[in-house]
Amino acid sequence: MSDINRQHAPTTILTSYYKPKPGGLCKRYFRAIQALLERGHTVHYLSCSEFPIRHPKCIHHKFIWPNDDHDTLTFWCAFYLLAPLYLLYISFKHKPTHAFSFHPSYGLLLKIGTLFRKVSHTIFFRADSIKNHKIKRTPSWVIKIDSMIEGLAIRRCQLVFISKACRDGVLQRHKVARPNSVSVLYNDLRTLSSTPKPKKSDIVRLSSVGILEPRKNQELIIHALAAIKQKNYTYNLYGVGSDSDRLRKLIKDYQLEDHITLQGWEERDEIWSKTDVLLLPSLHEGVSNALLEAIERTVAILASDIPEHREILDDSSLAPLQVTDWSERLTEILSSEEKKHLLIKKQQQCTSFLKFNWDERSSTAILDRA
Repeated sequence: MSDINRQHAPTTILTSYYKPKPGGLCKRYFRAIQALLERGHTVHYLSCSEFPIRHPKCIHHKFIWPNDDHDTLTFWCAFYLLAPLYLLYISFKHKPTHAFSFHPSYGLLLKIGTLFRKVSHTIFFRADSIKNHKIKRTPSWVIKIDSMIEGLAIRRCQLVFISKACRDGVLQRHKVARPNSVSVLYNDLRTLSSTPKPKKSDIVRLSSVGILEPRKNQELIIHALAAIKQKNYTYNLYGVGSDSDRLRKLIKDYQLEDHITLQGWEERDEIWSKTDVLLLPSLHEGVSNALLEAIERTVAILASDIPEHREILDDSSLAPLQVTDWSERLTEILSSEEKKHLLIKKQQQCTSFLKFNWDERSSTAILDRA
């Protein structure tokens, strides 16, 4: 029996997220729930639709909404007003001892919903949402409201950050918040039984994986590729998002349609067998799941030199956020097979600290009282 099973008797845990979505946040969120269930705990959750978890101790409480449109101001006003009442009812009926969320806004809803009970709260920060707002140029009044919600949520909670950079950014904003505890839990690396080896080719297959939006900054790669002479590459952008039309126009303006393709959403396992080098020019990240998956599959990475990437990657895998720097680095990669092998070797050396049992540590973070 593991230490976590000896230390934590089965208990009841409350959580909430409005609906399942593709992407890294829900992937980890569901892993955390599954880890708790496997350790004998009961998880109650409030959402508009069921999570993809089938377990007798995983109990769905439906937030009733007349349609499937959850992206309107009307929905969010109703959700923030009514979710605490739903959670209050669940709390009194099922008596949870712990609550956790993967975003501070849900953390605040859970605090209000368990106001009259002694419940230990844990908030996992998967990214710095206020920094994301600023990159997206979100209206200042929205940023102020979200910052206020964040400050109220983190008081007297256990805070678990995805990176030191995320931790420092949030705590710098809320110097008087006084959380109960603060820790960093990186995403983990899995040990794969086998990794398919890409076929040797004169064409270098470059990929970016993730939502197409300003924060991911894929346009930097397009500008950089337009500035180099080598044409022995394909560049595939896997994902969908608000920047799709703008990126497509940029590709057309540079007449790079034969080399650069927007592939849309595709299953990750299919992507890695068609990728030699992952390009991550992000302006801000939590910890990119694509980055970790590339490391697991021994795919070379070139990423932006931002604090979040610097915590994981060696300098050789980082490039400043300038077109000229990326053009130079891409020229090196396209000119030398050895360069890719050196990047992979450095990646493997500097990321060994990410090999741990994330499921167990996430459960411990939720169940340990400060």
